[in-house]
Amino acid sequence: MPVSREEVRFLAVLGLIVGAFGVGLWLPAHRERAKLQTRIDQARQQLEAQRADADEVARLHQQVVQLSQAVSRQPHQVPEQEDLDQVLRHLTRALQSSNVREPDLTTRDTRHFAHYSIIPIEVEFQGSFRDAFGVLERIESMPRLIRVDRLELEGQERNTAGPLSVSLQLSAFVAREEASKP
Repeated sequence: MPVSREEVRFLAVLGLIVGAFGVGLWLPAHRERAKLQTRIDQARQQLEAQRADADEVARLHQQVVQLSQAVSRQPHQVPEQEDLDQVLRHLTRALQSSNVREPDLTTRDTRHFAHYSIIPIEVEFQGSFRDAFGVLERIESMPRLIRVDRLELEGQERNTAGPLSVSLQLSAFVAREEASKP
């Protein structure tokens, strides 16, 4: 039985409608899948970067443990004179050698106790995590006893490679002269 022209036209129009409907459904889903794949790829890249950062933090932690052990074996001096100029000079060198930005050193009034005194020092600067770690390494390697009372790191959540704002509260110890005499 031969197919009439009208039937062919009807089938062609029906095929076009079905094809257009199919493309209309498939194209947005395809675009959405492409967007999701892009987001997945970006998330994978971020995870890889964070994994590398975690490996670096683990390595730095091991280095901190080794330095802590070395420091605990090394006697620190507790001078009998309040040599604030020498303390500030050492801290300034530590900041300069780490290439930090906007360093600021502030001292507070000395607090006196029965056998020792404490010189409170506040240090603020901007720099990378490595810069901050370098400053802490240099402070810990100083020959005199300096305690890190507080360490605050503040960075940008979205820009992990950006600079950190670092705030340190330190205590430099001084032996009391009258306490050291018998």
